[in-house]
Amino acid sequence: MSKKFVTIFGIFAFGVALFGNQPWQIKAPDSLQVGTIFSAELLLPGADAGSSLDGQPQVAVPVYDTLEGLSLLGLKLVPAADGVKLQHQFIFTSGGLISLPELQFEYQDENQQQKKITSQSYPFVVHSLLDTTVKDISDIRPPISVFLGVKDYLVLGFCLLILVLLGKYLPHFWRKKQQSLEEQRVIDDRPAWQVGLDSLASAKKFLDKGELLDYFFALSFALRFFLERSYSISATQMTTDELRGVVRLPNMSQHNKLFEIFAYADLVKFAKYAGDISLARDYYAWAHELFLTAKKESQRQEKEPGDV
Repeated sequence: MSKKFVTIFGIFAFGVALFGNQPWQIKAPDSLQVGTIFSAELLLPGADAGSSLDGQPQVAVPVYDTLEGLSLLGLKLVPAADGVKLQHQFIFTSGGLISLPELQFEYQDENQQQKKITSQSYPFVVHSLLDTTVKDISDIRPPISVFLGVKDYLVLGFCLLILVLLGKYLPHFWRKKQQSLEEQRVIDDRPAWQVGLDSLASAKKFLDKGELLDYFFALSFALRFFLERSYSISATQMTTDELRGVVRLPNMSQHNKLFEIFAYADLVKFAKYAGDISLARDYYAWAHELFLTAKKESQRQEKEPGDV
């Protein structure tokens, strides 16, 4: 009897270790596409109902900007009868088989004991907005015979003469054009924050008119111009994923917000997502504050040598 009890207990413990990850409560439409927003809720059993994400948090959450095909839009704590619920709001940023991976959370229970849980992975099948259909290819007819006359040969000879003249004089013209542009080029020595504010002013004109597609193009370029001057990189020629690999803002909250804006702007620009005017205004205010903070920091650094 004793050996049987030990065996059953061992099997139970193995099953808990293998399948005991905390499940997600998912609320999403039946049909998922790029740009679809859904909610994912996770229960923290026995967590202190007074836990908060503001001030000094009692819940340690993972870094969400490493998720593939997903971007976090919002996160809040909601007290529950048996603990605390973490309510996430995500948006799909790419199509295919997208998985909400196993994530690890640390928190304190009501007895101030440190606890740690791991969520279960959750797969999604997300359809791209650019899906195409396969069409049948019609039978290929035999080639048509072409007979050239004297006029045809004259036209062909004239075209060859034009090509020879272009090959001879076009490089010379191009070199002179480049030399002229080089002489007229003006060096832009504005600081990064000034470039950002000037570009953001142009973006606001589209925002005031409600032209969100043009606005998000302009907002994305304003932020990229700022990063280009701040980090000495070709940010305007890089994708969001490429920027994520080389840019790291000192403030993690600002870093996550920056790439949230880039991900949302990409949806509007390339996935034909309509966009939200209220969210667009929030992104404008955040970018404006980012540039003003950079301006104050730059002016403070300029004054420091004189104060010593």
